[in-house]
This record gives sequence, structure tokens and C-alpha cells, in this order.
Amino acid sequence: MAADALAILGGSFDPVHRGHLALAEALLRSLPLQELRLLPAACSPLKNTSTPFVHRLRMLELACAGQERLRVDDREGRRPPPSYSIDTLRELRQEHAGPLIFVLGEDVLPELQRWKDVESLLNVAHLLIIRRPDEDARAIDPAIAAWLQRHRQPLTALSDSWQGQVAWLETPYLPIASRHLRQALARGAGAAMDGLMPAVAAYILEHRLYTQE
Repeated sequence: MAADALAILGGSFDPVHRGHLALAEALLRSLPLQELRLLPAACSPLKNTSTPFVHRLRMLELACAGQERLRVDDREGRRPPPSYSIDTLRELRQEHAGPLIFVLGEDVLPELQRWKDVESLLNVAHLLIIRRPDEDARAIDPAIAAWLQRHRQPLTALSDSWQGQVAWLETPYLPIASRHLRQALARGAGAAMDGLMPAVAAYILEHRLYTQE
């Protein structure tokens, strides 16, 4: 893969946790990327996010501080809602001349048929799908499954063009989920802090986040 490849890992990051950072590290090890950007969603049309963007952004910045080739991208917080992935990727394609890789968890695939201009994603980026053994198997829309399969290539093929391919990647798995951390924090369970980076845990305590869920 070309070293000028840029990968985008989006999500609500509510809150960012050690599993997110483990995935980011695995991507940086597996792919010769110029940069990996963590992209917090400002206002997803398909998912409720109760924690204000400014807090989720700051927690990400704290978690990524000092991490080489890892950057937080706040562009969705600077645009009017709602946030659509295709709009973000079109912006990034205008800015980046090289392979552009949009990273998705396998758990997102059953929702893809509801995304805006979903089949246009491959006109501007590659899709890299991360297997998620922690999720119960859910049916994928047959048309979406067929579309993904038509474009499926080995991981190494993502360097052959700037966009248009689909690849899968196995990564180390940490059984941590943001929703479980929020629920534990709301109960006052101190063990939830083990799943967080110290700077993020301190920020949550300072701003009294997740005291109710």
C-alpha cells in the first residue's frame, strides 16, 4: 500500500476508550499510512449521541496526545447537522491526493442501506471493514452484501487506486463498548475507569459526565 494513504476511523466516541486506541494502533501497524484520523460524529441521523460534541472531541484529543500519525479531525463539528459520511469523504477527497480509506466496524454493515448515497462511498474512498466478534450476527441487506462482494479485494490491493475497493481486516479484540462504560459510570462503578485512558477518566470526573444514563 502506498505510504501516502490516509485512513479515517469515525464514530461517536462516547466516550473514547482503550478499545478504540487498540484498533487505531492495529491499523497503524497493519497499513503503511501517512496518517490515521479519528473523526467524531457531530450529529448522526441514525444514532442518538447525548454527550455534547465539545466533550467527545476533547476526550479524543486527550486520548491521542503524543500519538504519532494519529490525528483528531473535528470537521463534522464545524458543519451544520446532520452529519453524513459521504459529505465528509467528499471533502477529504478534495484535500487528499492518494488512497483514502474509510474504516467501518462489521457491526455497521446492517445499517448501510439507510446511509445517504451509500454506493457513492466507493467513488471517493476505499472501505476497510473491521471484523467485530462481539456483535450478534445481523442480516445485511442482500443488495448491500452483493455490492460489497463485487468490490472485495485483498488488503494489499488498496494501494492500486485511490478509491473503489472493499477489504476486510482482522484486528486484536478488546471487549470494551462505550455504551457499557456509560452505563457503568452512571452506576458509579469505578471499575469502568479501567477501560479508559487516565486523561480521559480524569476529564469525565472533572466535568461530571455520564452521571446519568
